[in-house]
Amino acid sequence: MINFVNLNNDTFIYFLGWYWADGWGKTNAISCKYDDMVYMEKWIESYGFTVKKHQRIKNGKPWGSLQGIVHFFYSDFNKKFLFENGFNTKSKDSPQIILSKISKEKHHLFWRGFFDGDGHIQVPTKNRSKKEVAFWGAIDQDWCSLVEVLNNLDIKYIIRTYQRKSGNSSCVVFYKYDDIIKFSNYIYKGYDSSPIGMKRKWDKFHFLKSKGKKEKTSSMKGVCFNKRNGFWKATILQSETKIKEKHVGWYKTEQDAINARTEALSDFQAL
Repeated sequence: MINFVNLNNDTFIYFLGWYWADGWGKTNAISCKYDDMVYMEKWIESYGFTVKKHQRIKNGKPWGSLQGIVHFFYSDFNKKFLFENGFNTKSKDSPQIILSKISKEKHHLFWRGFFDGDGHIQVPTKNRSKKEVAFWGAIDQDWCSLVEVLNNLDIKYIIRTYQRKSGNSSCVVFYKYDDIIKFSNYIYKGYDSSPIGMKRKWDKFHFLKSKGKKEKTSSMKGVCFNKRNGFWKATILQSETKIKEKHVGWYKTEQDAINARTEALSDFQAL
């Protein structure tokens, strides 16, 4: 069996992030959707490991998607490597030890792997306008290393905790388009020339980028352009009336709509 520990190898650094997210400490294995595992299969097999297919069963019937499972760290050397670098407590701790041994120029590869394992991206669809990026972990997960990355990228994030019957968890999440693009530019640096990772998630970031950021149709709140009729709509908002929205009217130009709204709002406030 080839020793595949190499902290200078891009694919191995990616793998460490992936293993930090999805690795099983007791069996030294990693699993994910088989369709995602396929993108790593050639690299995995080049080190003498085998990807095994596994279909989960629930109530005697196939449940969930087909899984790919790989057992990696059989040798004592590799097991010692994991233990010395904090992988035995990864379900709660921050990956500070292993990151300190990897060149900062390659940290994005670790976080790409971590995101492929425990990350989630939601892009707008026909039925949902919501977009978000989130990392999931244990309810007492130490997120300090990830938070440091987001702070350095000037990304505004929220840390949330959830207590459910199915289990407790926490997540780091951010929603703004600009922040999502900053993050994707960071973790996918060099991806075009060296596409390491799960293409399914990269495709979602690429889709979001291709759509671009939806710009406001007016510099003034309460004024927007209607593409269907070609007119500008002026509205006094509910937060301003304290009751409900008040329609002001339709106008041929943005400035006409702004002027009409300003006058209507002034009259309304004078009442």
